[in-house]
This record gives sequence, C-alpha cells and structure tokens, in this order.
Amino acid sequence: MHDSKKKLEIFLADFEYKNDVVGVLACGSFVTGNPTKHSDLDVHIVLDENVNYRERGNKYIDGLQDARELQKPEFDFMYFSLLNRLIEKYMYCINRPYNIKAIYGNIENDTVRKKYLLRELPDPVIADLIIKAITAKENKVEAFKKLTTAVLNSFGGFNIDGFKFKSDVEKSLQ
Repeated sequence: MHDSKKKLEIFLADFEYKNDVVGVLACGSFVTGNPTKHSDLDVHIVLDENVNYRERGNKYIDGLQDARELQKPEFDFMYFSLLNRLIEKYMYCINRPYNIKAIYGNIENDTVRKKYLLRELPDPVIADLIIKAITAKENKVEAFKKLTTAVLNSFGGFNIDGFKFKSDVEKSLQ
C-alpha cells in the first residue's frame, strides 16, 4: 500500500464526524507524484451541505508534517525572516522593545543594553536559544524548533498535533 494512502486511512479511521462527510479530497505532492521526505499530505473533507460548521486542523501521523524543502536556495532567507518574526512577536508579548539590529547585543552585551536603556530578557533559556538560532550554521531548523517550543511553552504551550479550530458556517445571502 502506498505510504500516503496508509496515512490517509489512519487519519480517516479516527475522524469524528463521519456521518457529515460526503467526500474526501487528497491533494498536494503525494497525489501529484513528487513528494519529498518533508512533504505533508493535504486532505480536504467535503461535508454535507446541511452542516452548520467547518473545521481546520492538523494531525501528525508517523512523522508526516508540513513540507520543508531545506535544499531550496531561498531557505536562508525564509529561515531568517521567520526567525525575525518569532523574535519580534516574543518581544511584543513580553512588552519589550525590539530592534532587529540590536537583538544580539541586547542579549550578549551589557554596553548595548546600557546604551539603548534595555533590560535583559526575562528568560535566560530563551535568550540563549535566540543566540543559538541567530548563529546556527548547521541544524537551523532544529534551532528554530527549540526556540519556537520554548517561546510557546513560556505562554502556556501549543502542540500542532491534534490542533482543531471549529467555527460556524457563514450562510450566504439568498
């Protein structure tokens, strides 16, 4: 059995709202025939027109996760853009000023902190992970994952596996 078909069957076996399903649409690189080891399986569940909800979510099955093409030439740009956004949001949430040009010095250098009237970050583990993510030569994805996990855990945690968002269907005007 094709690996993606097996994963789809595992996903559907646990699907909660089977009575509302009128169809399943699998798409993406597994279906088109060009998946990589980092590819995910995109699944759209088509619900009966009479249901009053819709749901979005993620299900992690045997290491199947969002696609990441690490060999693409734009990877470094994407990595540092996402890293900047993560640090910017973290600084916002802890109510600290953020300057992309000064974040390294803010963490590593008392002189920079004094010059710009900055305080040390409240969590030394996150500060260390920021420095590791900024300076990573290899294993950038692992450094980003560790920092992301630490930041999310500092605000109560989040796990993408099993994440669901259910909302009412907006009725169209007739």
